[in-house]
Amino acid sequence: MVMAMDIFIPPELLAGSPQTGGHFLRINKYGADTEELLLRFFELAVKHGAFLEKGMANPTAGDIAYFESSCAVDFRLDKGFIKASARKFSTAPDSVLDRLSDSLFQSLSRLKGEGKNDSILKNIFIKFMCWLRRDIARAIAPSKEKYPPKILCKGGLSRHEMMMLTAAAAAGCDVLIAEYDGSAYFDKLPDGEKTAELINVTGGSDFPSGFTLSDIRKKADEMRRRAAVISSGNTGNTTLTPASKNGGYCVNAWISGDIFSDILTDPAKRGNEPDTVYTCYARINGAENKTTYLGDLYKFYITLKETREPVIIENGITPPSNEEISAISRGNYRTPADMITALSANIVHSDIKLQSKLRSAFAAVMDMYFAENGNDMRKGISKAVFLLCFLKRYQGALFGSYRTKFPCLIIFGGCKSGGEAMFVKMIARCPADVLILRPDLNGKCELSDNMLYERNFTESLPAEKFPKENGDASMGTVAYYAERELDTMMYTDTGIYRSHQYSKANSVVLRTMYEEIPLLWNTELKYRPNFSTSGDMVNIPVIMAKISGVKDKDLPRYWNELHDLISAYPESTLVFKGEPIITEDGSCEYAVGLMRNGRLNKSAVKAHKNYHYGFLKEETQDYILDKLSAFLEANVIKDRKSGGLEYRIIHIALNMGSDMLRLIQKFDFTSVNPKIVYISTGENIISRSDSILLAFLSRLGFDVIFYIPTGYQSAEKYYTDGVMNCLETGEYMFDLTVPDLSKRIADPKKSIFKRIFGKEK
Repeated sequence: MVMAMDIFIPPELLAGSPQTGGHFLRINKYGADTEELLLRFFELAVKHGAFLEKGMANPTAGDIAYFESSCAVDFRLDKGFIKASARKFSTAPDSVLDRLSDSLFQSLSRLKGEGKNDSILKNIFIKFMCWLRRDIARAIAPSKEKYPPKILCKGGLSRHEMMMLTAAAAAGCDVLIAEYDGSAYFDKLPDGEKTAELINVTGGSDFPSGFTLSDIRKKADEMRRRAAVISSGNTGNTTLTPASKNGGYCVNAWISGDIFSDILTDPAKRGNEPDTVYTCYARINGAENKTTYLGDLYKFYITLKETREPVIIENGITPPSNEEISAISRGNYRTPADMITALSANIVHSDIKLQSKLRSAFAAVMDMYFAENGNDMRKGISKAVFLLCFLKRYQGALFGSYRTKFPCLIIFGGCKSGGEAMFVKMIARCPADVLILRPDLNGKCELSDNMLYERNFTESLPAEKFPKENGDASMGTVAYYAERELDTMMYTDTGIYRSHQYSKANSVVLRTMYEEIPLLWNTELKYRPNFSTSGDMVNIPVIMAKISGVKDKDLPRYWNELHDLISAYPESTLVFKGEPIITEDGSCEYAVGLMRNGRLNKSAVKAHKNYHYGFLKEETQDYILDKLSAFLEANVIKDRKSGGLEYRIIHIALNMGSDMLRLIQKFDFTSVNPKIVYISTGENIISRSDSILLAFLSRLGFDVIFYIPTGYQSAEKYYTDGVMNCLETGEYMFDLTVPDLSKRIADPKKSIFKRIFGKEK
């Protein structure tokens, strides 16, 4: 046990260096110095480290998509693999990544020893990597600070979160957990994982009722807000000075904390200092009351519109076009200072004083960029040009009526990119109010700024559209949101799935034995081997097989097996008896215009007059087109590039019959998947077009089985290796006539007694 003040003052004494690992500490008592301790730790954590006020949330779909695009999909419980993956999400040196990876490897190995299978370990590993990128990367990144990085986190953590923090401590971070809700979570950990040392608080008592780390954040915000006044001549340094009388800005120091009310306050009545512009620069995370959030926001907007013209950006700022970029005058520069001075000449306004303020704000943000990222002129010019493009795009709307209507910029959903965050920083250093609204706590905002004032609420509300019209303010009832939360509890990592819970899927062809096919055919996807979920994606195991020959030449059993497959799920099964599936190929010249840079252009597909799938659900359309794009890139058809075959593939995939489209529309990725039985008893080889269609349906999640009693070559003629399993099951038989498979076939070899009372095999 250690005394708090012996360790935390001075902070440099808390850990030796990032090369030796950091301290992993927890505090569960409140004493005279506890608040100061947490405040000092908070200040250091936000400067270099991580402040995990709500722990580490499960990865979002965007987190997982980023991981899948950056790392190998195949997971290996191997230190080298873990380190290689971690390197993609961190700039930490090898020595730090070695210790981090070693700790994560030990944790995963412990879970494997407890019986966790590879699928579960992979999902946990993905969670670790997403947390590394989103929550921990900054803490272990190289820094010029003299003290080890700090991580401040609340208690009540999951076992996996504790494993991640253990790895962060091993990598050189000082980690402090504030256990104001008790230590029950820690007591449940296996003995070998109780690595966090308890700080002894002499004479301490339980934390005050209702205490949270948000209290510490608010305390720090208040201390910062009291001094948050910068002069108009500031060129990027974030030094805060008292309000001046020489034409400065007062940012946030005047606000009450009720942000909507503060922004609605007449700018002329915000303070008494002459020649001082009082602005609000704030971010609201979450919703105070999600049942009334959109309605309250609409009322705020209507009131604001009475006196001002706010500029509202939702779903991010689109990148500059080539025309916008070419309109920026630029040249060759020796130093960042020369570049900033020259490029600022692109900022022109009829009000000379405002023009000077805009140029100063541009210079301030670019100075910060070079201070944080080094003097790479090529990257710096690129960032500066984007910044100037954004300013030119919105300058008229923001500052066109500057003298009569005070500018207000509202970012709905948070800053989606670093370039957007730089633009917001620049506007915040101009005479304007800036408000960032992030009601969905699962969405990430890229903006980090020590001038920013924040309000944090625990309720999360997914919302993509700012309510500018009354009809936009669609609100749910308390019962509605309670049901959504219950859904989250019931259907997240429980093995229970809501109907059509997932809209994205990857199909994986199972390698099977002949005897396994009837069993798998009758098994729902969620119960098949290798089924797994990750975020909003589900991996579905499917059957894609050719069965050649007749086992033991037993035709009654052969036909009865087919009868059983077809009758198992008749509403979800299509049967083809050697006849062509695609009877009219038609012209596919139109498909040429649907490719851009060698890839399928989804927008062009949906806008084309030949597109017939517009009646399907939007997510179903996107699923089909995403799978088509992946199918084209996978090269599963032999000689794919000969004769414009990619355009034929597009034509086939976009002209499926209504029977197939209905099966796709009602397909639930966790339940029974659509099925196709293809029977060929003659010498006609299936066409390439039909083979392409069936391979594509397999990628969509269909079970596809070819029954070929003759053993003749079939669709595999057109496929590359691995697309279909080819199973030899018995003697080849010829000139067979397919019977009525809606009925079972009686076996003439059996006696009447056995046929009546015996069980057929």
